[in-house]
Amino acid sequence: MAKLQPSQLYISKGKLRLVLEWFEPAEPGCFDPISVKRLNDRIIMTDGHTRVVAAHLAGWYTVPVYWDEDELDMRAYAIDVKWCDEEGVHNPVDLAKRIVPHKEYERLWRKRCMEMVLTD
Repeated sequence: MAKLQPSQLYISKGKLRLVLEWFEPAEPGCFDPISVKRLNDRIIMTDGHTRVVAAHLAGWYTVPVYWDEDELDMRAYAIDVKWCDEEGVHNPVDLAKRIVPHKEYERLWRKRCMEMVLTD
C-alpha cells in the first residue's frame, strides 16, 4: 500500500462511513481491487481511495490492485498528483490523515477539481 500514490487530497467521512458498513477486514476476498495506472515512475490510484483508507485503518498493509485500462485524462491526474505532492499526500497513510466531513469534502475537493476544469 505504501507505493500507491493517491490522486485526491481528501476522504469524505460520509463515504468512509458507507464503506465501513460493508467492509469486513477478516474477509479480504470481499475487497474489490483498486484501479491503478502508471504515471511516470509512480503507481497512482485512479479509484478506490476511500476503500484503501478503510483497509489502512483496519491494519492492512497490502490491497489487491489491477491495471486500469480505461482511457483517462492523464493530464488531470498529473495535476491531482502534483497537488498531493504539494500537500504531502504520498500514500494512503497520508490520505487517512485528511478525512473531512462530506460537506467539507465537497467544498474542498470538488471545488478544486472544477477550478481545474475551468482553467484548462
